[in-house]
This record gives sequence, C-alpha cells and structure tokens, in this order.
Amino acid sequence: MIPLVLFALFVLTFWLSLYTYGMFCVGRWFADRYRLRVSKQVAILIFAAASAVLAAPALLVDTGFIYKLTLVFGIWLVHTQPTAVGYWSTCEKRRIEDEVRWQKTVDAWLEPLDESGSLSEQDRDA
Repeated sequence: MIPLVLFALFVLTFWLSLYTYGMFCVGRWFADRYRLRVSKQVAILIFAAASAVLAAPALLVDTGFIYKLTLVFGIWLVHTQPTAVGYWSTCEKRRIEDEVRWQKTVDAWLEPLDESGSLSEQDRDA
C-alpha cells in the first residue's frame, strides 16, 4: 500500500510541477503580448484577483473550515505565484533589452559628433 501511495505522490507532484511551469509560461505570454501600461505590482494584483476567482469554488467542498481555507489558499497560490513571476521576469528582461537598445542607439547618434570633434572635452567626460 505504501509504495502505491508514494507512486501517486510522485505522479501528482510531477503533474503539479508541469502545471506550475505552464502557469509561468502564461505569465510570460501576457508580458510578451500585453505589456500593460500599469505598474508590475498592479498587474500582479490583477493576476491575484483572477486566481481568487478560480479558487473560490473550492469553498463549496464539504469539509471543515480550516481545510476549505487551506485548499483555497493552495489553489490561489498555485495560480498566482508562477503567473506573476513569469510576468515580472519577462517585463524585467524586456526593460533591460530596451535599455541596451537605447544605449546602442544613443551611441550611434553621438558617434558622428564625436568623430567630427564637435563635442567638447567636458561633454566627453560626462
């Protein structure tokens, strides 16, 4: 009996990890497609509210109050955390790429001025 239970835990953990990775990919997809004009914190609150809606039907389970709250919190956490991390990490990655691209663009703009000597020594040091 115990090997069967351990096997079931292994299989469930495996599928839960795949589902969690899928939620992470959903967060990355949202960041790639809809890079919202709101702050990242507000976007994470939106993900948390949507996850709360998904977790609310677990309150209908016929168990004790503490078990219901634990189940709701677990469902909410499995949906909110990986989605928010995927969104946040992709937004940060895009922000860094934007800064690098901007720096290259500025360098390309200033290169002709620097070669012609129209920049003063004081501007070059800054």
